[in-house]
Amino acid sequence: MSALDQLAKRWPGLDMAKLRILREIESRPGCGICDIAEALRVDHQHVQFHVATMAGGKKDRERAALGLVTISKNQFDRRRKELSLTKQGRQVLKLARPLIGSDHKTETQLELQEQ
Repeated sequence: MSALDQLAKRWPGLDMAKLRILREIESRPGCGICDIAEALRVDHQHVQFHVATMAGGKKDRERAALGLVTISKNQFDRRRKELSLTKQGRQVLKLARPLIGSDHKTETQLELQEQ
């Protein structure tokens, strides 16, 4: 069974947007939603939605939670949330490495290098 088949079977709601977010969290442990949104050049709400799904699930949709990300409070700024990967999140990235690459550079950084 290929890595893509394994991912699709185990985590059917996982898409490339979520994989990119997971890769960013892996490369920046403790980062926040705004940090990821800025790195990927997407809306804050876009990242927030995906992170909620990959963590504990959206309100009233806890059964849809993937359990790939943990969200913790920043000890200095209560408004800021810190993101990290769970053991399952690291396993997903290991399987997804052939799809998203092993380099931690974002697509934005790669695009800038090509120009």
